[in-house]
Amino acid sequence: MKRKHWSTVGMLFLSLVTIQTYAQPNNDLQSGTDYRAFRHPNAADKALIKRIRTALAQTKQLDSSTIFIGAHDGSVLLRGEVQGNDQAEKIVAVTASVAGVRNVVNRISVRRLLE
Repeated sequence: MKRKHWSTVGMLFLSLVTIQTYAQPNNDLQSGTDYRAFRHPNAADKALIKRIRTALAQTKQLDSSTIFIGAHDGSVLLRGEVQGNDQAEKIVAVTASVAGVRNVVNRISVRRLLE
């Protein structure tokens, strides 16, 4: 019985930590980033996203397949997960170098490897 009780307590704790992690206040509204603008790209934004995808695909030793790219009036949102800091930095640098990109909002997280 004790083992089942602690297992339930552990799952409850994990659930609370997960909920609290995702329920943090949206500081992006304070920084001026409105994610709603990235949801419905117009034709120019779609063309910019295509140019960015092409540039990333042509970059050797770079896996950007898990990255969401959004664009709105030259602002680009990058969101997703990569294997290392070098991958994240390279994705941001390549994106920033594409014609038409005015600024990059980097929301890429680095996946931690278990040792």
